[in-house]
Amino acid sequence: MLVGAYTGYFGAAGGVIFLAILSVITDDRFAVVNAMKNVIAFAGNLIATVIFIFKSRIDWLLVIPLGLGLLIGPIIVRHANIHLLRALISLAAFGLAAYLFVTAYF
Repeated sequence: MLVGAYTGYFGAAGGVIFLAILSVITDDRFAVVNAMKNVIAFAGNLIATVIFIFKSRIDWLLVIPLGLGLLIGPIIVRHANIHLLRALISLAAFGLAAYLFVTAYF
């Protein structure tokens, strides 16, 4: 529930946190774990969207590419080399962390 609230409000790395938690508590294939992550993240984002619709301003043109990514992502996961995908996700996460560290402290 806490990760869902975090994902709905902030979003950054929420999917990675869900993947980590689901990978530990289930023995399913990565594609199944990723699908579960997508459903959970969708629910958190849907609830946040309803709240934001009434409390904030939404740039609806940015919703389109995000929605396309949600639909295309599972197809990529089903056909990609899982070890390569995990390595790329890890490298991207460390790269983002380094970029954010540099921009925040230098």
